[in-house]
Amino acid sequence: MTTIDPMPSVLAELARTEIKIRLVGHDELEISAPRGTMSPALRDRILAQKQAIVRWLSGAGPRGYVLPRVVPDPAAADEPFPLSDLQTSLLVELGDHVRPRQYMEFDLVDLDVERFFAAVNRNLLRQRDNLVVVTEDMRLRRVPEFTPLSPVVHDFRGLPAEQVERELLRIRENARRRQLPLDRWPWLDVRISLHGERDARVHYTNNSFFSDGMGTSRFLDNVFALHRDPEHAVPELEVGFRDCVLTLAAVESSPLGRESEQYWRDRIPDWPDAPAVPLTADRDRSELTRREWSLSADVWSALKRRARAHGLTAGNVVYAAFAEVVATWSGSRHFLLDNVVTHRLPLHPQIGEVMGNFASLYPLEVDWRAVEPFAVRARKLRAQVLQDMQNVHWSGAKVLQALNRHRRTPGRVACPFVIGGGVVAGKVARPAYSALETPQVLLDCRFREQGDGSAWITWDVAEPVFPDGAVDAVHAAFRRLVSTLADSDEAWRRTGFDLAVPTASTSPTGHGAASPVSPRGPVRVALPEQVPSVRAAAARCEEAWSPLVPLREVAGAPAVFLVHPAGGDVLAYRGLAALVDLTWYALRPPARDVPTEVADFAARYAEAIRTVRPHGPYVLGGWSSGAVIAAEVAHRLERDGEDVARLFVFDSPSPLPAPEADPVSLLLWFLEDLDPGFRADDATGAERAALLATADEDLVAAGLALVERRTGRAVAADEAHLRHTYDVFTAVVRACRRHRPSTIAADVHVIRAANGLVTAFADHPHASHCTWGWQALTTGRTTGTWVAGTHHTILTDRHVADVAAAVCEHTCPDLLKDWELGS
Repeated sequence: MTTIDPMPSVLAELARTEIKIRLVGHDELEISAPRGTMSPALRDRILAQKQAIVRWLSGAGPRGYVLPRVVPDPAAADEPFPLSDLQTSLLVELGDHVRPRQYMEFDLVDLDVERFFAAVNRNLLRQRDNLVVVTEDMRLRRVPEFTPLSPVVHDFRGLPAEQVERELLRIRENARRRQLPLDRWPWLDVRISLHGERDARVHYTNNSFFSDGMGTSRFLDNVFALHRDPEHAVPELEVGFRDCVLTLAAVESSPLGRESEQYWRDRIPDWPDAPAVPLTADRDRSELTRREWSLSADVWSALKRRARAHGLTAGNVVYAAFAEVVATWSGSRHFLLDNVVTHRLPLHPQIGEVMGNFASLYPLEVDWRAVEPFAVRARKLRAQVLQDMQNVHWSGAKVLQALNRHRRTPGRVACPFVIGGGVVAGKVARPAYSALETPQVLLDCRFREQGDGSAWITWDVAEPVFPDGAVDAVHAAFRRLVSTLADSDEAWRRTGFDLAVPTASTSPTGHGAASPVSPRGPVRVALPEQVPSVRAAAARCEEAWSPLVPLREVAGAPAVFLVHPAGGDVLAYRGLAALVDLTWYALRPPARDVPTEVADFAARYAEAIRTVRPHGPYVLGGWSSGAVIAAEVAHRLERDGEDVARLFVFDSPSPLPAPEADPVSLLLWFLEDLDPGFRADDATGAERAALLATADEDLVAAGLALVERRTGRAVAADEAHLRHTYDVFTAVVRACRRHRPSTIAADVHVIRAANGLVTAFADHPHASHCTWGWQALTTGRTTGTWVAGTHHTILTDRHVADVAAAVCEHTCPDLLKDWELGS
């Protein structure tokens, strides 16, 4: 058992200053402080908390809390249990596109394939209780039956070197993009390529939702050890991931957990925002690209030595150097990063051996506002990290939920800039190649010490969201800064550095992205403040599901509510929200029990809208089929006596009752939306007949095969996710085709794509008119704007500026005036 006393709040504050306090004898305190820093109010607080400070400094006292020991419960091994902290934050909504995964390559000589896979499966059997999957109610459960991994071997021996290299690269690309499942085993993929006379490459892909860095590292260490020596002793595990998760939940409910909760709640009101780094776009389906850097053992040792001279560790210096370059890059001196923390608390001697995800993300406040030497800033940041580490007994997911509740921004990503050290995983061997994927991250910085005394630092970056060349410049500045700190005593005394990085004031807003449009004034740079997030899954574990997805909040501005298109995905609206200075919400369909009538969709969405805006005037909109549902929402709000000022229709014809669509037509329309290079009406009669004869459960797969044959491109998406999206699509399209619309009073503005028509809309009688028949459905004004692009591209980076300009033109000044009167 481990006893922990909570750090007194005033002592935690002193840790971030140059004021020193120490225990003299049994109950006396000695304080040393620079002139002018010890105020009377601070002195009074120290006196008021003296007993608690003495008790904490002495490491003893009756108020200490005892961490429980994990008690194994093998009888309940098959019972479901809650998600861990980071799993709660990372649980990928069906509307998201990126699943967390890690891909690594290891090059070996004289690898024995049979012995290697025997080592893999022996270790998997050792971790049997920790091989879990996600259930439909978003909990975890042990897989019912363990299926060993079968050897997958690519034999390139005897082939020319150039061909071998091409094949290895092909396997790498396929493996690192592979979306591994959440709801079934296996979520590991291991392959071996044999080449040359004695060479082998191990391709290891892991769904990192289920295993953190330490769990994966320990698993692989044991695999390689058993491959070298099949007699290598690997002790059986006494505890499992389920036992640990339930024990951590008990800690969270203890006085220690309540103390941690209070610590975070007290700090939230004073927190800043994420750093305002210049961006050109939001992250959608883009993958992370890796930059890596090795510091030699000599350089890393020099950094350690100079860090110790200033009361720091080398890891503290990496944190501070990262904060320094982000501060310069963003022009922000006070901001939040996300700090990766482990919940592998000392609850059991074997907790480090358990394969599971014990990681957590906590907001880390960086306060660089004071003009101070780098060493002083680094010590303050170290003190903040240590103070935060004292309070990890309330989950990071709940901290982020509390922050979003305080700011009224549910589901928002608090900070997409992540830093974490690999110290807890021990010294690791660097793979020959590695790649990471994780959702809602723009830049993820990690550092790990290696067995030879060197250090390995990685940056995983969502490249397309940054201006061209920006990440290269910032990464080079980071490397220069760390190297300078390892090499120079003088650098630690500097109050600033000439880092030569692009800043918010020097970086262009172009590079293919649109400049923001403000309905209140001139064009200006606007950082997308809120994006749909997988963190919303965390809230759903405890609270009722809501269709509202906050995209952006602008204080004092009217709100716009946009209904999802047929497939249910609302990510396409983020670019528009970033460009017009209003508050934006999207409305998404439920993951289960999708409505079958437009009126049912509208009833849910109208109710959700009124939870954040009880009264109008309202502004609504929708792209494609979403406009039909949005019009019905407008009708319901007006029926209840509310004012709907405007309905924006993004490339959607007025709804007309239509015959029931057959399953093949629905599938072909879906595939056309999925890949604009495919046209539904290009399918031949034979292809339609083949699809008609296909079983329902195989229909999506058959459609994907048809697209690949027609276009030569495979659709890169998880089939289970596509199946759900297809189910939503068919429900929405069928509902819209049989819907009989009601007349509304709101003004309607139709924004039409100037290039082409999708097959499903081609036969509409008003297709040649800009307003597309909407004038018949409103007693208000109906106007229209043609914009460049197709149905599928008007909301992309290339064309969204034209859409934003049209929205801006038809939103102000009348709407702002109406809203001010209404409020």
